[in-house]
Amino acid sequence: METMDAVRGDVQHALIATNDPELDSVIRFLCNEDQDAQGVSQRRYTRCAYQVDATLIIIDPMGHEHRHPIFTRDANAWGVGFVTRAPLTVGTNARMQIAGADRQQMLAKGSIVRCRHVTGAWWEAGIMFEQEQPMLSPAAIDGAIETARPPGLCVG
Repeated sequence: METMDAVRGDVQHALIATNDPELDSVIRFLCNEDQDAQGVSQRRYTRCAYQVDATLIIIDPMGHEHRHPIFTRDANAWGVGFVTRAPLTVGTNARMQIAGADRQQMLAKGSIVRCRHVTGAWWEAGIMFEQEQPMLSPAAIDGAIETARPPGLCVG
């Protein structure tokens, strides 16, 4: 199991699209937290490690767009877990601009289902989509990420 955790960390680290050491530290902290909570999951669908830069777009009541850079942690066809520097309100409607497993940019509508402070100026959050996004499914992600990656790197 230790070897698999090490490989998982390397794969996740390799997928981060930024060279921000603080972000890297936050991602590693959350990965360790995930490992400590193995077997405990409230998710309906399995998510796979999928770390890319993306943009969260929130439209306020006045109709103004607020764009937040985000860094995804994991994904499935119905949602994405991510970290951001902006605290978000659960229930807020949002759109996510993200590259799917086919590397094509897509825009998915959904709502924020969780947000919690992690450390410093970083927050962990999740979005649930209104419609299924097949290019973010574990099958699509597993097919697109390095074919040499060992199976079983999905998170609960």
